[in-house]
Amino acid sequence: MRNVSRPRYSENFGAWSSAAAVGTGRIGGPDLVNYVAGFTATPITAPRTLPANVFQRLDELAHSWGLTQIMGYHILEWLSIAGWYRTIDDLRKPEANLRSAVLLLTQFANEFSLDLGKNFGELLHCWNAGSPAAATFDPQYVPNALRRMDLYGSMP
Repeated sequence: MRNVSRPRYSENFGAWSSAAAVGTGRIGGPDLVNYVAGFTATPITAPRTLPANVFQRLDELAHSWGLTQIMGYHILEWLSIAGWYRTIDDLRKPEANLRSAVLLLTQFANEFSLDLGKNFGELLHCWNAGSPAAATFDPQYVPNALRRMDLYGSMP
């Protein structure tokens, strides 16, 4: 686990909550609260205290993890998929991370009617910014990635 000396949740909260799931309904409020509070199910009564790592857990959702740098909040989007990965630790494991990347790209393709074998630029926009029309933080992200794809394709 990363060593977080101070909570950074406030720096990233707006970026991940607006770009993703809570604002669009892909993650329910109870799922977010349960994760951050460390609950496996929504309690009937409010707890008197929260775990000491509550801010670190929120921070984990706002960061990217593993080989393909998947945002932590995606684990909450996948709660309805039986047997799928549920933790940040899962995203750190290479096999789980790569399988999750394929799932995420497939979800983007389905949501935006994209062809996984053709719409590379649009998929890169989705990966970096959440939708095919969204601007990436780095304006060169998509052109650079497409150039790298061409380079990899030209290798023997």
